[in-house]
Amino acid sequence: MMRILFVTYSPAPYRMTFFNELGRSCELTVLCEKEPAEIRNRYPAWFEGSAERFRMYFMQDARKVFRQTYDLAVVCGYSTAAEIMSLFILKQKRIPVLISADGCLKDVREPFWKYLLKRYLISMADGYLVSSEETKHYLMRYVQDKPFWIYPFTTLTEKDLQMLDHFDRRALRERFHMHGLCIFAAGQMIPRKGFDLLKEAVRVLPDMHLYLAGGTEVRDEGRIHECGFLTHHEILEYLCACDIFVHPARQEVWGLCAAEALGAGKAVITTDTCTAGRELIRDHENGILIHADQTELCEALKELRDPDLIQHLAHQARIHMRNYTIEQMAEAHRKAFEDVLQIQITEK
Repeated sequence: MMRILFVTYSPAPYRMTFFNELGRSCELTVLCEKEPAEIRNRYPAWFEGSAERFRMYFMQDARKVFRQTYDLAVVCGYSTAAEIMSLFILKQKRIPVLISADGCLKDVREPFWKYLLKRYLISMADGYLVSSEETKHYLMRYVQDKPFWIYPFTTLTEKDLQMLDHFDRRALRERFHMHGLCIFAAGQMIPRKGFDLLKEAVRVLPDMHLYLAGGTEVRDEGRIHECGFLTHHEILEYLCACDIFVHPARQEVWGLCAAEALGAGKAVITTDTCTAGRELIRDHENGILIHADQTELCEALKELRDPDLIQHLAHQARIHMRNYTIEQMAEAHRKAFEDVLQIQITEK
């Protein structure tokens, strides 16, 4: 069985689910840069899940981790001290290494010295795991002569999709006191997520209600309902109960919540500054793409007063995302690992 090391930032819940699934097919060790208590912009209960099929360590155990032998390693980035240290150590130990990148920012300009530094660090890897063609093209600005593997990046398991199919939507709407056209949105309450645009749009559309998850407060402001922190299961319930999911990000490296809503079979509105939106949505076919602009958001929401359009977008979203599950994500990684090890054998 392959011995794999993952170096990642934190034990995020979707990462824990993914690692448990990946651990079915390899002997997996995970080294996390940050412990939950060190991450201040996340609600403590967000870090749910346990290491059932892999061994998990934090940076105080880094020496112990790097003394062990691995067939291959994955480093989830190239910018933090822990990521850079890991690249150098793995290179010195001659362990094949892949850099994993979940997304990228659109049209990033950088000084030449930074470009050279990033090219040096990125080129240390033997290949790259990326969530999209756009992320691949971004990294190819720095390296062109090494292989890439694209994987479906999601938080949803096959069990989650089955659960969504069996929820009683009417009962959920009664429990959440939903009526009329209901919008759901989720994420950190920070400016780049664009929730201020969404709130203002809902205020001028009297037939719509917004349910917003991810903040620290629970409060109602007319038709705007802030739900506070929700568990993964609760988010699935709100996704089922609502009519539309909106992710109005001004800037988004990937946009996991938008991908999650598409996978759940929701009519999704997101922006062309959200990588997941650009990668996964065909405008007005399986979702709606807009600029991060309040007027455009209002117009898109008005379009979705049409229940037939909502149904069409939701149906197409589910079809388009049918392979976006944690199980498929783990399988794509397993195949990439086998490819890398085969390349190593061939080169020897």
